Amino acid sequence: MKIGGSCIYRSRDILFYSTTLLVSPDLNLIERYLSHPPREPEYRKGRPHRQFISNLELRANMDVDKLIRKLRDVLTVDLLKSCLS
Repeated sequence: MKIGGSCIYRSRDILFYSTTLLVSPDLNLIERYLSHPPREPEYRKGRPHRQFISNLELRANMDVDKLIRKLRDVLTVDLLKSCLS
């Protein structure tokens, strides 16, 4: 099950990468806002989003703000640079 998604925009001078984590969405609304893509990976086999998307289950002692702080602590420019080298 997927708990998020990502995208890349690339032009000659720019590379933009974005990602999302589904923390507590109303998954019953997913088809309303995400249309079926014109191209899809083999694993999808024509299935609608709702059949393979889930959400991130937070532990009892974790809330969204705490998750954001933890991610900011870990996902640093230095980490990105080390991944690219």
